[in-house]
Amino acid sequence: MANAKFVDGVIPEEFQPNDIEHVSHPEVYRFVKDVPFDSSSFQPYIVDHPNFSKKFATLTDPRSAYGVSLFISIDAAKMAYLASTSLRKNTVGLARGHTDINRGISTKANPSGHVDYFLYDYINNSPADDFEFVIKNEDL
Repeated sequence: MANAKFVDGVIPEEFQPNDIEHVSHPEVYRFVKDVPFDSSSFQPYIVDHPNFSKKFATLTDPRSAYGVSLFISIDAAKMAYLASTSLRKNTVGLARGHTDINRGISTKANPSGHVDYFLYDYINNSPADDFEFVIKNEDL
């Protein structure tokens, strides 16, 4: 059943999380594309990577492609940065902020410290205002 909080077309119904999956995170980190950053740094992976559809069917958890990736610590973010050519090429640093149930549903962190943040409306209700820039990539 669809979660009515999601704007039509943001996340297909079969991938929409429900409210009971939400875990609040008072401090999380997000890689951003520019400083100052805006809502474009908080787009779901599948929106930000239009050629991704070719790999989509091979994912063990395809729902995660509709989330915004966050990390619970700078160390967790650094590990992802070192492992990802895309992060090194397309981002300038980390912003620190928090998750908000009024903007979307954030999941429990996985063992590597990654959190999926499923935004109800990433265009008109972006969490960009909930974050501040804290560290350049070269200083990680």
